[in-house]
Amino acid sequence: ETDANWDAVLDEYLAKVNNQTGYQYERYLSRHQNKVNYTSFVYRADKYTVGNSGVTVFTWFTDAKFGHTYHMRNVGWVHLTLKSNTSKKFIVANTHWSYVKEHSGDTLSNGTKIYDGTLRLQCKDEMNSLLSTLKNSYSSIPIFVTGDFNTSLPYFTNYGWLNSSYKVVGEQAKTAGTCITTVPTSDHFDHIFGTGSYTIKRFEFFSSINKKDLLSDHPFV
Repeated sequence: ETDANWDAVLDEYLAKVNNQTGYQYERYLSRHQNKVNYTSFVYRADKYTVGNSGVTVFTWFTDAKFGHTYHMRNVGWVHLTLKSNTSKKFIVANTHWSYVKEHSGDTLSNGTKIYDGTLRLQCKDEMNSLLSTLKNSYSSIPIFVTGDFNTSLPYFTNYGWLNSSYKVVGEQAKTAGTCITTVPTSDHFDHIFGTGSYTIKRFEFFSSINKKDLLSDHPFV
């Protein structure tokens, strides 16, 4: 999640990291329709080549009644290929869903009443539709989904909010013995899911209660 207020700061930070480490971190899809894209990507341009990509704004967010001037509620995706071994490719999708009470009590332009969770469920359905399309187009490579889901993990693991082929990467790392720190199961909203064939070499989870020093407005990163 890249807040508009953090956007320029992130670019400055990456420039400093590149200068100090010799790496080549770059932003991708940092703008959408001339506005800050909250689901932009940071990647190692010295390691990966960017292929196809896209940004899908959730339908309700474009409703003329609200007149949003920023782009937060969407899902972006990018296809990456490892430069040193071009047979290794994968897709990463990054999303930002609605919080449970967003616009609760309002009505969409088509007359649909918004209740607690209504918009979050729309985000779920539209993201799953996009993921199905990507899976059909890129069936032979792994796909990872991450972002601010504004939803605790049990909704995905217990209630099937994501296709069953997607696994919780942190739990897979535990099984593989490559999980350095444990992820809370119900009190955080940022997740990583994966489908396909891949190996998790290291999974590390950082937590902090000092939100002011973090790029995310959540206490867990």
